[in-house]
Amino acid sequence: MTLVSAVLSASLLASASGSPPEAQKRDTQRKQPGPAETFESVSADVTVSQGLVSQAGTQVGAPVPPARYRWQRRKNGRHWKTTMTMMSSVRPALRLMSGATKEIAPAIVRIEDDGDGTAPRFYDGRGLEVQPPRAADVARSRNALAGESLALPVVTNRQPGTQSRSIDEGWIRSLVVMRSEAKTRRDEVLRKFGPALGKLRGMERFLMAVEDGSVEVLIDPDTNVIREWNLVKKGELEARGSSVYDLASGDMLVRRKSKVERLLPNGGGNRMSTEVDLANVRFESR
Repeated sequence: MTLVSAVLSASLLASASGSPPEAQKRDTQRKQPGPAETFESVSADVTVSQGLVSQAGTQVGAPVPPARYRWQRRKNGRHWKTTMTMMSSVRPALRLMSGATKEIAPAIVRIEDDGDGTAPRFYDGRGLEVQPPRAADVARSRNALAGESLALPVVTNRQPGTQSRSIDEGWIRSLVVMRSEAKTRRDEVLRKFGPALGKLRGMERFLMAVEDGSVEVLIDPDTNVIREWNLVKKGELEARGSSVYDLASGDMLVRRKSKVERLLPNGGGNRMSTEVDLANVRFESR
């Protein structure tokens, strides 16, 4: 896993909410229903699978090995420290002369982010810190690969307390919903989308107009969580997603699986599919 894909995977897990971004934009400042933020630590085994799919939903090209890692967020004062530990490599296995295959170990096996605005830290398999590209390296990369979209990522090291990425605890609601708050969630859906337009496959269907298109969502009538969504722009399906929730304990539902497909520009109708599976999800309180 590269530095870029690892950071993107972490961002995906922390921010995915099972609803289209166009629908979220209208209420970015409004507190959404969800569990009380009483957790001190959240952890899960995460599998991220990516690949190209055709308009018919069939795989395009060779399969890409999934990335598996252990993800943990632990509260540290006003911030949440995030740690990701690789459990498998995403590199294609090396085929030996004998015909056997050998997995190639990832260069980065652990990433730590204190959430206080300082840059994340990267560690190799020996536990040694791997320094990110320096400003001079980034400059040389940009000059050498200008126009190729392959330049090295910029990893800045800000002072603690500036531009914190993890102060907002709303990310917990992207993983957990409370069954007892089903009515509150339904009120939110009705406020955003208006009345339901009917049912589809046992789920309630809602529609909302957005710039150049519309957003369709399918709501579980028992829990009032979004199970599927579709984004249409200029008459073409631009993106779609789905989420699966399981009962964890008591009143709590945990998002176990989410999948998003986005149309590729000039991709001949192909879409980039990203699927995130969570297992062994644990919430620890004081």
